[in-house]
Amino acid sequence: MTKENLSPQTTELVLKVLTKTLRLKGLEEIVYKQETEPATLEMPFVERLTEALSTLVAQREVNKVQRMLNELGLANNLIDLEHLSYEPARNLNKNLIKELRSCRWITDSVPAWITITGATGVGKTYLMKALVKQAVEKSLPAAYFRYSDLLRNLEAHIENKDVLSYRDKLNKRYKVLAIDDFGPCERRLDVFQEFNNLLDERYAASSVIIGSQLPLGKWYEALGGGEHLKDALSDRIMAKTTISITLKGPSLRAPEPKPEETREKDIKR
Repeated sequence: MTKENLSPQTTELVLKVLTKTLRLKGLEEIVYKQETEPATLEMPFVERLTEALSTLVAQREVNKVQRMLNELGLANNLIDLEHLSYEPARNLNKNLIKELRSCRWITDSVPAWITITGATGVGKTYLMKALVKQAVEKSLPAAYFRYSDLLRNLEAHIENKDVLSYRDKLNKRYKVLAIDDFGPCERRLDVFQEFNNLLDERYAASSVIIGSQLPLGKWYEALGGGEHLKDALSDRIMAKTTISITLKGPSLRAPEPKPEETREKDIKR
């Protein structure tokens, strides 16, 4: 069948089938949009095709980022490095955050590890999630776990006898692994061994963020496993940590209403 004897309806159908076969979803809409732009129609065919494919690649990247943000629960909230408070009492260095915003700490030949410590409510989780969101928006895949949840996942995969595949997925898929609420946690020895293996595999290749209410000096006590394993984990984390942030100041969380205030509101309702 030649170009001359293709009707517009047939051309549309063929294009739809071809884009589906070649897994180029979205290209069809881009091509038809070009048909409405006189300047694009005047372009040589190769340039027009290149522009269409470039637009498709850009759209896919946007969709990929949006999908990752949705999975992290960060797509439609206000968490952002732009919204950080630099009140002197917080002990947060604006120049450091400006540097972290570039994400070079992730893309450098030797990726950095970050620890974030501070009391309850000073903004550790917010900062961690803002750093994770910034990475994802720069097309650097990131994962966020609470420490207890990560250990629980490792334990489940040990039981399923696929913990190696799970660790491999975490290390190959994510450039950043954020671990929040690090602290004492009761688990079997083999779970802490797998946690040690996970960090060991990321040691030279990928970034890690660890957040905790505990000051760094008390992390050794919170680590699980026997003395040998605790030594290995402690040495690995402390030796690899390039950036340590200690947040200070009063809690940023809204205070919970007092019982009498709650009863008064109920009466007014």
